Amino acid sequence: YLATHPTDFAAAFEKLPRGLRLLLVSAYQSFLWNRVACSLIGEHTLGDEQIPFEHESGELLFYSRLPTDALLKMEVPALRPNTELVEPYAGPYERILASEDVTQEGFRLKGLEATYFPKSSRKLILRPQDFSLSDPTPDTLNPGRLAVELSCTLPSGAYATLVVKRLMS
Repeated sequence: YLATHPTDFAAAFEKLPRGLRLLLVSAYQSFLWNRVACSLIGEHTLGDEQIPFEHESGELLFYSRLPTDALLKMEVPALRPNTELVEPYAGPYERILASEDVTQEGFRLKGLEATYFPKSSRKLILRPQDFSLSDPTPDTLNPGRLAVELSCTLPSGAYATLVVKRLMS
């Protein structure tokens, strides 16, 4: 399509399968949310309580101890064109958008009629529920090593891989 319409990027994007388009915009929305989460954790924890973790999408920030219950109760919306930016997450979103050289108005996706940023909000800090950890057993995939089984319940939108990475850091 772009070979014959070299400047019509919106129409070219709309030609992708709907599920892929929504996955791509949701991934960018989550990327921004993660950066806001790191900023908020960084602002509300002391340096020796911070645990940086390199991830393929950039550095994440875990914590060893929270100073207050405020972060446990905080919900942060995923950014959309009409998200009301209020403190405590307004400042981080504004700084991150500026560093990305994008504006919130750009999330309107002009020219894209079937693609949108979904509405969602997530707790800043999650606590796995129903957590259990088995005793170590010989690892069948890695001879000479031990393995454990981890089981927990996470809220929708949470990533178990990040929970495991935090446990192992």
